[in-house]
Amino acid sequence: MDPDPVCGIAESFLDMLGIDLKKFKPSFGGQNSGGLSGKEGSKESTESPLPRKDDDSSKEEDDGLDENPPKTMDDQVKEEDSEGSIGDPNVENASNDENENDVQQMLEDLEIPDFNLSVDFDSYRKEETNVKGGKVDYVKRMKREEIYSKRYHPSKGEQVELRELASKLGVSSSSFRLSSTADALHELLFGNHSIILKKGPISSKDQDCDLYILTDGFVLAYQSVSVFNAFGSRYETCHLWTDLEYVDLAKAGTLHLQMTSGESYELFAVSGGENVKSWCEAIENVALQQLMHDPNQSERTKVYGWQHTVIRRPGFTAAVMSDMKLMGNPRNLNELDVYNESTPLHYAMQHDPMDKEIVEALLRLGADPNIPDGEGRSAMYFAQRNELGDIGSILQEHGGKDSKLAEMELRGELFGGVEQANRKTEKRRENEKALEAAARVQSAQSQMSKNMAALIERGEKIQEMDSKARQLNDEAKTYGDLASQLKNNMKNKKWYQL
Repeated sequence: MDPDPVCGIAESFLDMLGIDLKKFKPSFGGQNSGGLSGKEGSKESTESPLPRKDDDSSKEEDDGLDENPPKTMDDQVKEEDSEGSIGDPNVENASNDENENDVQQMLEDLEIPDFNLSVDFDSYRKEETNVKGGKVDYVKRMKREEIYSKRYHPSKGEQVELRELASKLGVSSSSFRLSSTADALHELLFGNHSIILKKGPISSKDQDCDLYILTDGFVLAYQSVSVFNAFGSRYETCHLWTDLEYVDLAKAGTLHLQMTSGESYELFAVSGGENVKSWCEAIENVALQQLMHDPNQSERTKVYGWQHTVIRRPGFTAAVMSDMKLMGNPRNLNELDVYNESTPLHYAMQHDPMDKEIVEALLRLGADPNIPDGEGRSAMYFAQRNELGDIGSILQEHGGKDSKLAEMELRGELFGGVEQANRKTEKRRENEKALEAAARVQSAQSQMSKNMAALIERGEKIQEMDSKARQLNDEAKTYGDLASQLKNNMKNKKWYQL
């Protein structure tokens, strides 16, 4: 029987385990024939090679004249024990070390996916299911605080949406970027932290488009592209929210976006699509969140009521920016806003310096000087507290009444209750500062909850790695036992039995 196939199978299996077969098996037709090692083995191999059918030595074997007959198994075992080539503890230890190194290398080569400190894992799993089903709850996604952080990385389902959008627009990560618009598009699609929050049909410049609102910006893509113009653009424009100067509802059915570069866009609702008010609310939510989380926008967001400078509304924007040209035709001047629970008159009374013309204009348009803000302070309170006699008189002419809160604070100062009045005043000032920092505190709390979720997932991954490591160790032990068994089987066989 030709021993080559058997040896080939054994060598392949043991090589896979990183075990050197030459340390314990006879090599057929090699230098150590007959299982001998060292100088004796090399000597024997030169003097008595294995008989072959085409060799003249086979004639001597037939005549019984072989001077070196094959040795018995007992002789081989004795020589192996004396030489120390088989059963040597050093050799076995080296083999075990190699197995351990192989297991260690396999553990290092395991591909453990990066986990994300900013992922809402419950929402992640639900959204993955929704994406596969073809439906995504964009309203719920938009309310997630962590997606506006620069540390956020899209989930697999969110990455699929971005790739589909990139394919629709005909761009890739290696596309040439020869304009600021192309740079913005590349940042949105391949920046690895922006996701799609809303999409739908809308009209721009009498052309049907799809508006995509992302965490870092927006894309206005054409619905239909000419197949005869392979180099034509597939989108109208693309901008980051940091390039947005303001948004307003210019007139019924028109959404106006003004960019800091001077570009502007007029968007109109289309049949079967959402109205422009819904689009304006979505942009308001996303753009304000993005600006609030951007440290480079700190100068812009430190103004009290800065939100009304980005999302412009008649009355509010004029009071915050102290600009009569922005007054417009305000309605519901006596309703508190959602940002600071204030009316336009409250903003006007706290503007530094205060604009008397704005205050008078708001009063003429129907602003109530006695409505308290979220802290219980009316316009008359600010006039009395800051000793603005002329403004106080104007407020009284329009029905303003003395503020009891201001009187209590002033009375406390006049009659020696200075410390108590100072505490109240300081507390209110701290509340004002807290309103400005509320978003940052909320962001920190959200980050802590996300970190806890990430630690939980990391623990699960560590347990998974530990389980895999134990499994690999068990398999390595099994392979080692099998290799030892093969070694013993080969050691117990004579050369002519292989």
